[in-house]
Amino acid sequence: RIVADRCLYGVDRNAMAVEMAKLSLWLTTLRKDRPFTFLDHALRHGDSLLGVTERQLEMFSMDASGQSEALLLPWVPEYVGKVRNLRQQIARIPSHDPEAIRRKQRLFDQVRELERPLKFAADALVACELSDGNARDKAARRAVIQSTLTEVPSGERLQSTFKELTGRPTFHWELEFPDILNQTMDRCCVFGFDAIVGNPPFLGGRRISTYLGDDYYRYLLSARPDISGIADLLTHFIRRASELTSEPSVIALVLSNSVTEVDTRRGSLDALMGSG
Repeated sequence: RIVADRCLYGVDRNAMAVEMAKLSLWLTTLRKDRPFTFLDHALRHGDSLLGVTERQLEMFSMDASGQSEALLLPWVPEYVGKVRNLRQQIARIPSHDPEAIRRKQRLFDQVRELERPLKFAADALVACELSDGNARDKAARRAVIQSTLTEVPSGERLQSTFKELTGRPTFHWELEFPDILNQTMDRCCVFGFDAIVGNPPFLGGRRISTYLGDDYYRYLLSARPDISGIADLLTHFIRRASELTSEPSVIALVLSNSVTEVDTRRGSLDALMGSG
């Protein structure tokens, strides 16, 4: 119960899979004298590969490597900090009785309210990257949207400002698990997970656009330009896992033999070894 309550997190782009994971953990940890463990804050729905970092959102750009410290969305750090504090409070409450579970739920309701503008703005940035056009077109689109987000979007603006966002499930790891992926003040490192276990989908590079769309394929290539366009989709999951873990850590993924092939190996295993 304690491990399920405090240590386990999960993400899946299939919402039913998330609910089944909760059910499985509840049944595994079932005790007749205790309520169900609260898992809503830890098992989340979204696409592990489709999202932005806190820094990218602050700069409202997929390229957050510039030297400028000027934040285009200055309210983002404050909101992420509030989400982090609430999630840390949730983690400190033991799930011993129904009242404790209700307290966790009330705190998580506050988390969701704070997450709405963050996720809205992050989804808008992803939508720009998924849109058609060249780099200049996307930059112009970002500038227009960013000008409407200098203040916290709320109420009707959350519903009406942008008629179209991604149309896809997204997951912005640093915004949704800021208590785990906690940036230091100098932004040089993250805290991270101790272990990641998963069974990512296998899909040859040329088939990604066929099954997931040209926009999704372009997004992956722009997010990690060092990965070949013909590398298997699992390459991106290996790299994502490496970005989310602390040191030392364990990554255990079910993979196909394509991980040994040249382009996939270079973008995944060779890249990990090259970074130590």
